[in-house]
Amino acid sequence: MQHATGIDEASKALPFFIELEAPVPAGAGPRPQLDQVNLRNDHLQYAITWFALAGVMVVMFAVWLRGQFRDERKSETIS
Repeated sequence: MQHATGIDEASKALPFFIELEAPVPAGAGPRPQLDQVNLRNDHLQYAITWFALAGVMVVMFAVWLRGQFRDERKSETIS
């Protein structure tokens, strides 16, 4: 399967990347860069955000459910 998808060919790639600079410097040609890309690690922030949103949804559902039971009891006492 690796051969069919070309993954084995891609594994022979050299460890570098090309990054476009803006504005393009004079004498614009390839310049060597470090082969490590330092991306921000926001995973904890994303996890906290999504778990907080899930918690808010649980609270909203509980409030809605409580209102449904309250309305049901009112309609039973009126009849």
